[in-house]
Amino acid sequence: MGRLFVFIPVKMHDDAQHVAIFFFTMAHNKVSVKVSFPWYKGEEGHISKQPDHQTVDVDRMGTSSLIIHSDYFITQNSGPSFTYKFEGNDDFGINVLLEQNEYSVDTFTAVPVTGWGKKYYTMTFKEQVAINVANGETENKISINLKSPNTDHSIEYKGKQYKGGETIEQDLKK
Repeated sequence: MGRLFVFIPVKMHDDAQHVAIFFFTMAHNKVSVKVSFPWYKGEEGHISKQPDHQTVDVDRMGTSSLIIHSDYFITQNSGPSFTYKFEGNDDFGINVLLEQNEYSVDTFTAVPVTGWGKKYYTMTFKEQVAINVANGETENKISINLKSPNTDHSIEYKGKQYKGGETIEQDLKK
């Protein structure tokens, strides 16, 4: 539970349709969550870079939901324009349901920004790898150390190939 979350929806499969965000709270009163969208479809269906937002109200011991369509998923190295920000006036939590296709979904409970650490380990069982990093309220520099024992596989980032044993470094803005 926290008051600030960020989320980057990723389109890993062509048939992915949407992400469902479920908000919940244990606060004594209704919690209003401001959801800031990085972009939205204008009146003619064109993508606009103007920030937009909406408010989701969550009753005590209740849930509310928000659907993000796959048109608003990140599909490549796209930067901050795909980061969604959720800010509440009291503590709330988020469960995320990622629809991979009509037969498969992934789900997780999001960690609020105040709970973020400085060192993370992740692994993948597939050759197609996506790493998404969201930054908090301060500038940071990250290093991603690739530990793959198979040097035949590589990850492309900003036009450069990285293999096991190499490090990707990136400055993050707030």
